[in-house]
Amino acid sequence: MRIKIFLKNKPFSKLLLVGGIFFMWALPATADDIQVSASVDNSEITLEDSLLLSVRVQGVIRAPSPELPNLQDFKVRTQKSNTSLSIINGKKASSFTFNYLLTPKKLGKFTIGPVKFKIDGNPYITAPIQVIVKEQTRTFLPATNVFAEADVSHHQLFVNEQVILTVRLLRSVEVRNIQLKMDTSRFRKENLGEPREYERVINGVRYQVHEMSVALFPLRPGRFDFPAATVSLDIVHREKRQNRFDSFFPDSFFNTVVRTEPKVLRTRPIPMEVLALPEKPENFSNLVGQFGISSELSRSALKTGDTTTLTLSVSGSGYVKDLALNLADLDGERLKVYQDRPTYKQEIWNNKIVGQKIFKYALVPLESGTTTIPPIPLVYFDPLKRKYIHVQTPRMALDIQPASGKESLATVKPETPPSFQEENPINIIGKDILPLHTTLEDFRDRRLTGQRIFWIVCGVILPAVLFILYVSIHRYRQRMKWDTAFSRNQTAHKIAQEKLDGLMSVLDGKDFARQLSLILREYIGNKLNLKGTAFTPLEMKDLLRSRNFGEESILLSYQLLDECEACQYSQGADTDREKILEESKLLLDRLEKAS
Repeated sequence: MRIKIFLKNKPFSKLLLVGGIFFMWALPATADDIQVSASVDNSEITLEDSLLLSVRVQGVIRAPSPELPNLQDFKVRTQKSNTSLSIINGKKASSFTFNYLLTPKKLGKFTIGPVKFKIDGNPYITAPIQVIVKEQTRTFLPATNVFAEADVSHHQLFVNEQVILTVRLLRSVEVRNIQLKMDTSRFRKENLGEPREYERVINGVRYQVHEMSVALFPLRPGRFDFPAATVSLDIVHREKRQNRFDSFFPDSFFNTVVRTEPKVLRTRPIPMEVLALPEKPENFSNLVGQFGISSELSRSALKTGDTTTLTLSVSGSGYVKDLALNLADLDGERLKVYQDRPTYKQEIWNNKIVGQKIFKYALVPLESGTTTIPPIPLVYFDPLKRKYIHVQTPRMALDIQPASGKESLATVKPETPPSFQEENPINIIGKDILPLHTTLEDFRDRRLTGQRIFWIVCGVILPAVLFILYVSIHRYRQRMKWDTAFSRNQTAHKIAQEKLDGLMSVLDGKDFARQLSLILREYIGNKLNLKGTAFTPLEMKDLLRSRNFGEESILLSYQLLDECEACQYSQGADTDREKILEESKLLLDRLEKAS
């Protein structure tokens, strides 16, 4: 009877059940129960895809961090880890899954080596995984929900001729963190304004287009393929989860789970041919395009000694910023020429660079009479006509008259100061009887000296200052004692710096990168009063952005933490150790100032 009553006590029976679960969970696992495995979500990918590497450990209460193999052919990003616990027929089953996102850097067949664990002194390894990274095979890109394309205005051009490169990102889904990279080392590059957005319908699918154009000017001749541009982004997937409140709040914001999928898009290489210019004529200006030159005098009639301004303007479609004009022939016996600093203006017309460079010269006539300014030539190459074009300014005349008169210099003599002997003598107008002083005390200086003023001020102000200082220190100590968030914020920088100073003693490169990553995460966790350090670089960006840190500081933090993970999972983990450590210290100082 007691047993029946005991079981009917529902609160107590629930407590017993929970206690039994934890008792079975606390039992140690045997070596036979421990299993490790590694898997990927796809064994064949392209350069535009990312690979999810999942490392799973079963049969342990706590799983240590895995030791990854050399992954120098991939960019590694740590993802969230998963933990699961289940009890079936009285047997417990636990597992830990570590997730890593791998983005390939080149084509080929790669082997992801064994992942190593050390649990209770025993080594465990996973089986190697074969991965093939192949080129994207597609006849028409709009079969996907996001892709990139690039083209140029013309494939054959001359050295220093303007060509327009246009890169487009087309998407039918939501994306974030768009970054464009392209190799323009063979060109001089000029931006053509801000990227523009518009819509485009392809095969019945509506795409949002992000288009960016740049003007390129080739520096040397030759045939080559313009390298593929890469566009890195995160595709946003919004999934709705079901819960008991859906009937009350069917469109609730909290029912939506946001998941991002990293993607690296690459455009196709573009074949190009840059031709050398024909034999250059004398006085060639190195301009390639279509240009014109004009001239203007501020005044054509003046007198000797006066100044007039000669303005020359060269404008057209092409790169005119480096143009230089030489007017040495004008500087002679009749004219003196002084050149001012040239000015440059650049505009975008019809999606091309149109430049204007203005030269100004001050002309000072030395002799009277009529002086002629000869035409000033300009020689440029027109790629459309494939020949050199000669243009020049019109001839101009200066009518110089002699000066109206000569100026005479007058000598200014200083005035003689009055003699003291010429002053009126002092006249005594009266006499008076002064008071008598009979003691030395009467002759004591009673004025306030600097020392007296100092001690008076100290006696009046110093007690108040000391009291305010004491109250401030007392409040600070009390807050450091009871306010955990404030205490963590105040001591975060000092603790991180001390740990960084002792980090150079770590010999192993991967341990160095792992500890450096942990130090940075602990610092951010202390500054933001976060529990734990298990957040990814992308989550760290969102955390810092929510606390109103500067975008530049957020980007540097993300790049450094990402570089730290790359060092941790590649062979060259200890090549730039001092550089990474110095960057970490500078980043901590920057974040400390921003907070």
